[in-house]
Amino acid sequence: MKTEEKPILLKNTRRSDIELYRIVCMLLIVMHHYVVNSGLTAAEGPILSDLTAVRSVALLLAGAWGKSAINGFVLITGYFMCKKNITLQKFLKLLFETMFYRIVINLIFCISGYVPFTVDRLKSMLLPVRDVSFSFPQVYLVFFLFIPFLNVLIRKLSEKKHIALLLLVGFTYIILGSFPGTFSVRMNYLSWFCVVYLIGAYIGTYPKKLFGNRLFWGVVMLVSAAISVASVLYKIKSGGAMYAHVSDSNKILAVLNGVSSFMFFKNLNVPYNKAINKIAASVYGVLLIHSANGTMRAWLWKDTLKVVQAYSLPWPQLIAHFLCSVFGIFVICILIDMLRIRFLERPVMRLVDRCMPPLQKQWRKLNAWVDKKLDTL
Repeated sequence: MKTEEKPILLKNTRRSDIELYRIVCMLLIVMHHYVVNSGLTAAEGPILSDLTAVRSVALLLAGAWGKSAINGFVLITGYFMCKKNITLQKFLKLLFETMFYRIVINLIFCISGYVPFTVDRLKSMLLPVRDVSFSFPQVYLVFFLFIPFLNVLIRKLSEKKHIALLLLVGFTYIILGSFPGTFSVRMNYLSWFCVVYLIGAYIGTYPKKLFGNRLFWGVVMLVSAAISVASVLYKIKSGGAMYAHVSDSNKILAVLNGVSSFMFFKNLNVPYNKAINKIAASVYGVLLIHSANGTMRAWLWKDTLKVVQAYSLPWPQLIAHFLCSVFGIFVICILIDMLRIRFLERPVMRLVDRCMPPLQKQWRKLNAWVDKKLDTL
């Protein structure tokens, strides 16, 4: 079977086309948060107060892509991790990054007096997971532990059974979930990430000629985006929920946006670019920092950037505020995470590599035992 062309890379080098896509997804998420976390779309916010105003429509369209971008992130995980093993180092690196920002950001707000120090806030600082429904960082941490089991399932499935499983979960989560007035699907991110992982794993496991057609996926991406825009405009005109068809990651358009954009960027065949890869390595830190918790969202969007007040600015100033806010947050968070990696993560992981060989050995034994037991099923 003919496979798609890929850039020639050195061993263990990340593909720059996928890393570029990772960067674009995070920018879309920050844009989404500018609109939905700032108070613009609150019941008494300026957008709902004047829904048909041009600036309201423009901001709603700019913030419509967050859930599609989440799908893109998980597709990347499924595409690459379906053929790899989850090592103890990888999990600890993810855990350390998550806990570092949670503890530090909470302490900064408490020490500064912005919020009081309470028992509940202490729990938020010290417990890695308290919400396995819709908190992306917490869910992703738990989901990461599901990957070895999902990979065993994927290896056991034939291609036909993999397709059948995708059709089943796609019908259950996507089709039924896209018509809430008729069907009810109570979906959380943990189960949904498993579904998206299976989609990404199929793309990575069974290369098809169509999967490598950049023009085709570029057209699908543009058509899907145009339909998404039209759906938002229609809901604005009819007075319905503005993001009804892209409001969550399992909506048809959010899935189509995520899959088509991932496939398009996957086929860009961007040559290895050190700058792109270095920036992308800190992209997850952008999410952990700027959407750490409700306190951070209130401080950032309402008290510091004053997005609601900026809504009334003249057009040039509003556009400048939007662009400077989105790119400013992205750049500052990237720089912070680069410093964390340079001065904290690398020394810590070197210490882990030196001091934890017995635990690493037990981790490998556990993985081998799980594989053996599941292979006998």
